[in-house]
Amino acid sequence: MNDLQRTEPEVGNLLIVDDSLSERQVLEEMLKGRGYGVRCAGTGQAALQFALEDPPDLILVAPRLAGMDGFEVCRRLKAEARTCAIPVIFIGTFEDATAKINAFAEGAVDFITKPYPLEEVPRRVQTHLALYRLQHHLERLLEERIAELALVNQRLTMANTSLRREIEHKTQAEQQLKDRLDFEQLLSDISARFINMGGEEADAIIESVLHMLIEFFKVDRCGLIRFSMKDNAWRVTHAAYAPEIPHVPENTDLSLSLFPYVSEKIINREIVLFSNPDELPGEAAIDKKTYEEWEIRSAINIPVSVSEPYHYIISINAVRQECEWPEAYISRLRLLGEYMAGMLQRQEARRQLEQQMKLTELFSRMSARFVHLPVENVDREIEEGLREFVRFFHFGRGILAQFSVDRKSAVVTHRWVQPDALMPPSEIASRDIPWVTAQLMRGAPVIISDVADLPEDANVDREFLLALGLRSGLYLPLTISSTCLGFLVLADLRAPRVWAADMVDTLQSAADVLANALER
Repeated sequence: MNDLQRTEPEVGNLLIVDDSLSERQVLEEMLKGRGYGVRCAGTGQAALQFALEDPPDLILVAPRLAGMDGFEVCRRLKAEARTCAIPVIFIGTFEDATAKINAFAEGAVDFITKPYPLEEVPRRVQTHLALYRLQHHLERLLEERIAELALVNQRLTMANTSLRREIEHKTQAEQQLKDRLDFEQLLSDISARFINMGGEEADAIIESVLHMLIEFFKVDRCGLIRFSMKDNAWRVTHAAYAPEIPHVPENTDLSLSLFPYVSEKIINREIVLFSNPDELPGEAAIDKKTYEEWEIRSAINIPVSVSEPYHYIISINAVRQECEWPEAYISRLRLLGEYMAGMLQRQEARRQLEQQMKLTELFSRMSARFVHLPVENVDREIEEGLREFVRFFHFGRGILAQFSVDRKSAVVTHRWVQPDALMPPSEIASRDIPWVTAQLMRGAPVIISDVADLPEDANVDREFLLALGLRSGLYLPLTISSTCLGFLVLADLRAPRVWAADMVDTLQSAADVLANALER
């Protein structure tokens, strides 16, 4: 093939740099067969020209080239803004360990030595392309979050300015004006805390704000409630209490059926308030009963406008005496609730981004350890990988199991279990998890956010998994050449868990690395 010709890419564009025509042709045919667009360069200078004119997604370069060698090519690529982020894999024969170290020092992400394994080269390329694209995706998300934060900070500044201007122009009666001014000053102090705050301060600031509202309104409880139609549940995420006031359940998912009337109103963005439960209509009989059980005599629930998947409610209630809720404060309370809910969402987005970046780093370290790992060290590194993933996600246990030849059972070959967690069985019969096994045999990961929510045709699986103490889990197929050899299980034994798509993709890549290690 002409070195200047470029095939139409389907899964990624590659540039192969080697002064041996036969070596280039071997790699080119191997990778084109997997759907990659491939260009070839016979010299380092030609490679630099191709990369700068039309940057590829990944570069494979031989260390020894006529003229400019592969190390110099890598060094110059990393010095150019247009090509510095492109992953570079060294290929061919290395003279000694120092040459490999030099390759990494110049910015290479991996090296592959001859003879080239048929499956390993495409797998390595696929893995590093996935990491490269994931990094770019995370960087874009981070830029978007920073822009959102800047916009919110601007909005907070404008709101604070508007707040002070309104205070100066109020002409209400003396006592009414004094009460309003006191409340506006309270909001001003709270807004000042939001500006330029660090994400780790969000929970403490919100709880402080809730205590301030209790003192101002002379009430007994004040809370921020997360509301989810998808999960059919709500949760008190933050709460403050007056002295000697009974607490309500916190950080626990509670069914919307406890407050069906209020839930319907909140869904429709309506405020629900009462000075006495008897003011509630007849269709709120269930809500009234719950309020009485929780000893609530007066309450106001204000829906907060934020983005999916969650909505929030700022809720204030009185236990010891009935309380009136002046309409003048409601719009300001809603705005305050939006500030607090928005802060939590930004904090969660930041946490997820940081976790995904740390996970990617963990996966990269684990993948690198398996490169040319001696066979006698594979078992040890697999168990170390399980330990790192279990600890990173605070799982209860992680296991690696291999199917028997007849696929009637799977033997647990590797495992890492938290000290206080239930030990898994050494062998798992396929008949105990028939639904899960069927999914794995098709090469599909099995994502179980909550064992209790498994479909009806997984009743056998549900009973077995609950007996093992599983609340949530991820079953990932170990696939080689379209054949499922076994599976990787990461289990949460404490509570249901949401499995983000990016996290599942990265963990599946880790499972692929382990599958290749087992095959070796």
